[in-house]
Amino acid sequence: MKLQRLREQVLEANLELVRRGLVLYTFGNASGISREEGLVVIKPSGVPYDQLKPEQIKEFNVTKDDNFNTYYPGHRIAMPPPLSDGKVTYVDGTKSTLDQQVRDVVQFLAWASEPHLEERNRTGIRVILFLLALAGLMYAVKRQVWADQH
Repeated sequence: MKLQRLREQVLEANLELVRRGLVLYTFGNASGISREEGLVVIKPSGVPYDQLKPEQIKEFNVTKDDNFNTYYPGHRIAMPPPLSDGKVTYVDGTKSTLDQQVRDVVQFLAWASEPHLEERNRTGIRVILFLLALAGLMYAVKRQVWADQH
């Protein structure tokens, strides 16, 4: 896909956002990518939509080693994604897939946010059992005290 054609498509997509009422002032944009040519094009912020021309659409060359990153200057970074298949070796032989690594990270973050959760749950169960036993004992005492009144 030629750069000019890609810019025209992105311009049309941005104008469609305006027609559908999905943008406010100059906030919001659509971008396009040509993987064959390694190009990413995007509408620059702050340019009014009614003044936008295909030449104003900015392009970024992206190589196979680059990863697009919104927050990095130049929007390209060579750092690979932090998780990918085969990066972790599990002692128990679990297959090292991206899905498994994500589950492990989520589980760790849940534990790190509340490391005493299991202990609190065990304590809660003990308290509930104690209160049930106490309620039974109090009911038995009540029946004993008031038995001769009925």
